[in-house]
Amino acid sequence: MLASKQKGEDVTTWSGLTTLALDHVTDALKKLHIGGAYLPGWRGRFDGRFAGTALPVQCLWERFRAVDPEDYRTEEIEAAVFPGAVVVIEGGGEPAAVFGPVAAGAYAAAGATGVVVNGGSRGCTAIAKTRLRLLTRHETHLSGFGSVRRELVDRVVVGGAEIRRGDLLLGDATGLVVVPEEAVTETITLATAFAAADNTLIAGIAAGTAFTDLWQRSSRNTSSSTSM
Repeated sequence: MLASKQKGEDVTTWSGLTTLALDHVTDALKKLHIGGAYLPGWRGRFDGRFAGTALPVQCLWERFRAVDPEDYRTEEIEAAVFPGAVVVIEGGGEPAAVFGPVAAGAYAAAGATGVVVNGGSRGCTAIAKTRLRLLTRHETHLSGFGSVRRELVDRVVVGGAEIRRGDLLLGDATGLVVVPEEAVTETITLATAFAAADNTLIAGIAAGTAFTDLWQRSSRNTSSSTSM
């Protein structure tokens, strides 16, 4: 259920995590005090959840002069996409698009799981028809092409949160959770335990057992002070 890495390709695939509620992952991060982040306020046009490995891309805007199309790094970025990747495009929150349906098709063909854009995306209806999951700050018709440089980097800072290549990203249509690569096993193990404990509480209440009795016996009573 946890991470498996294919050596030599720097490819990490996460299986079995899309059924894990983001609530339980954030509870685990809070309990463990090991970093990570929750970033709300995105626009997503998909159901369910996604999980994958971060591949960061940094955008550098040029306000007063044209940018050489080569500096958009289209081919370089597409070539770097790997199965299970979540491409994170740090666009500074700008409303101009730095992602669209052509790139979405290429990333999906390369096996990417999702794309996170701290900036604008256009052609979102077409993107939604691919299997790619998109979280974006803005849906727009305005292209940033010709005004922005893009480059592959080892880390980006999105909304004050650091996202590094190799970190685990879990998302749904409303938010994104960042789990540091070195803390994935510990975080997911605890999140799974929280989920099991909550399911036990819910089933017990449905069966007619008093909540106070269930709570006294629950590991949640001592494991976390967070909401259920």
